[in-house]
Amino acid sequence: PTEAEWEYAARAGEAGPYAGGLSEAQACEAANVADESAGMVFIGWTTFACRDGVAALSAVGQRAPNPWGLYDMTGNVHEWCWDIDGEYSASSTDPVGAEYGTRRVDRGGSWTDYPRYARVANRDRAATDHRANSLGLRLARTVH
Repeated sequence: PTEAEWEYAARAGEAGPYAGGLSEAQACEAANVADESAGMVFIGWTTFACRDGVAALSAVGQRAPNPWGLYDMTGNVHEWCWDIDGEYSASSTDPVGAEYGTRRVDRGGSWTDYPRYARVANRDRAATDHRANSLGLRLARTVH
C-alpha cells in the first residue's frame, strides 16, 4: 500500500495514537511492541508498561484486530510502504512520497518499538535492501 493507504487502514476510522484509535495502555495489550517482556531480555530498553510474555517477533493474528478486521497494524513488524521517503505537507490529502530516492517508508512500529515509535503517525524509512526480523510487508488490494 502507499503510505496514505496504510495509515487509513491502520486508523480504521478512529483518531487515537495507535491502530484502531487505541490509547497507549490499550496498545500495550493489543499489539506486539517493546514491553516489559522485551525489557527483561534487552536490558536498558524503554518499554510499554505491560508484559505479554513475548520478547520478540510473534505469530500474526495473536491479538485482536482493529475495527476493520486488520491484524497487527501496530507492532510486530514495521511494514514497507510503496512511497519513497520524502517530505510532504501534513495537510495533504492522499500524499505521495518523493519521486526518486534510495529509501522507502515503513510504518506501524515493531516488537522493538516503545510508545513514541509505535504510533500510527510515526514514519520510518529504510534502504530497499535492508533486512531485519522487525521489518515486513502487508499485501494490499483495491476494494470497490
